[in-house]
Parts: sequence; structure tokens; C-alpha cells
Amino acid sequence: MKTVHTVISHLDPATVSGFLPFLGKLSPETRILCAYGGKREYFEGIAWPDKFFLEDDSLRGPVRNQSYNEILLKTCSTASGQEADFFYFSEYDHFPLRRNYLGELCDLMASQEFDLLGHSFFQANHTNWIHYLRYRDDMEFKRFLGGMTRRGTVEPLYGMLGNGFMISRRALEAFCAIPVHLQVYTEVYIPTVIHHLGFKAGKIDALTRLYEAVRYEPAYSYEEVIQLLRTGKSFCHPVKCVDRYAEIYKAVLES
Repeated sequence: MKTVHTVISHLDPATVSGFLPFLGKLSPETRILCAYGGKREYFEGIAWPDKFFLEDDSLRGPVRNQSYNEILLKTCSTASGQEADFFYFSEYDHFPLRRNYLGELCDLMASQEFDLLGHSFFQANHTNWIHYLRYRDDMEFKRFLGGMTRRGTVEPLYGMLGNGFMISRRALEAFCAIPVHLQVYTEVYIPTVIHHLGFKAGKIDALTRLYEAVRYEPAYSYEEVIQLLRTGKSFCHPVKCVDRYAEIYKAVLES
């Protein structure tokens, strides 16, 4: 199965230019794209051919307002000539700790016919999740969903961690075919839209232990990452010790 992995980063060119080849060595069959949201003047300094610049300023503001719409749209257009089966989206601090790191996720997507797998995917209705409370009475969002839903009702809203999710080609293309998107927080918007388009979505952590070291916070220290590697974990997030990244690359590639 062919895969595309889009990595989202705003860090300096040297750091980004180190992480992307590391991923390429771990998964040589995967096309690695860089979605860059840092300073415009840094973009050309990134030593990686497959990259695009993010214009959306929501990605430079408060996390609760971030939209990944541009990331998905530009990934789809950039990789349009490649017959990829699945697309994986993660942030720069989401570390694979083994080779062929997308293999098991691809197998799950294919064998169980999922079109979206995300960390902590859930139906948010009747919960006190802050982002559900923000959008449950949003009439513009409801009208938007009403124009596409195949579910018979616009009420279901979904959530997931906006980092480290996998989507099928057909679901990504359907998402990108929507003529005009809303600026709704990505951890609500992507899973909810994919659901209402009629696709099957699921929770990675209910199906596999791949993400048992993936969490929202706190960040892992270098020492903790090395321990996770030694105990056979597959991914870890978040990893903010940028000054130790090169040592992590070396340890993972040698393990």
C-alpha cells in the first residue's frame, strides 16, 4: 500500500531539514511532505523538495482556533499525481520509534475498511468537551453539515486529537471536493465532516497499542523517549527537546 505522510512544522530550517530525512529512512516507501507554517523567509532554507507553505494564519495563533483545511487541501493537490492509498498527518513533535511505522495503521485501515483513524476519536454529543460546547449551537456549522450529510441528521459532532491521524484517499478527495470550507477548529471539523460525508471513522487506541505513548501533554524528555524506544513503543508525542532530536534519530535508526 502506498502512503503519503504530511509533517506539520514551524521550526527553523535546520531542524525541519533533519527530521524529514529521518522519516524517509524509517519508511523509504512513504512520500514525506512538509507543511510549513513558520516564517516565510525560512521556507526556502528547508532542504527537502516536497514542501508547501501554509498561508492560513490560524496555524500561527491560539491552538483552539487552528484549522487544518489548507494542510489537507494542499496535500491532496501536491500528491494528486501519486496513487496513494492512505495519507498520514502529524506534527513535528510526533516521533515514530520504529521502521515501517505506518504499516500497521495501513493494515487496520484496509482490513476493517476505515476511512479515518484518529487518536481518541469519539462522538462528543452530550459531553462537556469544551470544543463540543463551542459548536453545538453553531447554526452556520449546522447548515454547512446539512448540505452534505448522509446521516439523516446534522446533530452528531465528533472529536479526535488533531495529531497523528490517517485518512483514506477517497475520504481525503471527498473532503477536498467541498467547494467552500468553514474555519472550525480542526479537532472537531475533520472527524465531523468525514463522518457526515458517509465515511467510516474509528479510534486508533481502541484497535491497537501503537499510540499508548501518544498524549496531549506533558512533553516527553529525551531520557523518556529513549526509554520508550527500549521498551518497544511505536510512537511518542509530544517531544519538544529539539536540541536532542539528532540523538533521537540516531538511537531510533540504530535500534
